[in-house]
Amino acid sequence: MRTASGALSRQTLEGVDVDEEPLRELTQAEYEELMAGIRGERQVSPKEESQVSSLANAELAPSQEAMDLGLKIWQLRKAGYSRLQILEQLEIPLKVP
Repeated sequence: MRTASGALSRQTLEGVDVDEEPLRELTQAEYEELMAGIRGERQVSPKEESQVSSLANAELAPSQEAMDLGLKIWQLRKAGYSRLQILEQLEIPLKVP
């Protein structure tokens, strides 16, 4: 956290000795090394990653019917129709059983 003057400040937490290590900004190299270590801890093989991403894309991709309905709703809202008018016009039930 920075103060108004731009200097780094310490936030004291109960039971934590903040004077153990001086507070300083990381260099770019230190930051990259730290981030590489974090990424390495949760690294997934390329095969597993492609399987996970293809499954996620298949599950999250909306159907063409849903896309068409969304387009109709968007066009009607843009034309000034209220949500209830849109439901009536597209014959969408207010409550799904």
